[in-house]
Amino acid sequence: MEAQASGVKRLALKHTRSLKVTDDVMCCRYSPDGRVIALGLLDNTIQLFHADSLNFHLSLYGHSLPILSLDISSDSTLLVSASADKSLKVWGLDFGDLHKSMFAHADSVMQVRFIPNTHYAISVGKDKLVKYWDCDRFELIMILEAHCAPVWGLAINSVVNPLSSLIYLSVYISSRIMH
Repeated sequence: MEAQASGVKRLALKHTRSLKVTDDVMCCRYSPDGRVIALGLLDNTIQLFHADSLNFHLSLYGHSLPILSLDISSDSTLLVSASADKSLKVWGLDFGDLHKSMFAHADSVMQVRFIPNTHYAISVGKDKLVKYWDCDRFELIMILEAHCAPVWGLAINSVVNPLSSLIYLSVYISSRIMH
């Protein structure tokens, strides 16, 4: 915090370190345990770095088009990635092993998020669908078909029941698009 002459405190950012990567970064995520920074790159790869030193840790290969979104589970054991190749991939963060590749949407998967304290994930896509996944069993649990346009974003509320807030969010977005 930085004190101003008027006595009001303002948040200030100070650049201290830079991370150089091989291609444009499409998305990033900081692991909840603070050990890993995950970057989804335009070259279809995910690069993992040690958060404390910014040293390279692993590259994850498997998507055929750019990674558009990724998330790390609350226990920092799983990473889920979404891509323009219409797939979701579930990775182990310990060794970077691919647990499962799933055809997820009929068009690009725009966002994916884990529900806090679970291995359940929600994905949204340009195919106008919201999908609810079990990333331990690699199964589709539910599909919400309420949208009349591509779904570009997703937010998960960890305070309230995540499924009820997702349904509310889905209906709210659809009603805003239709009017």
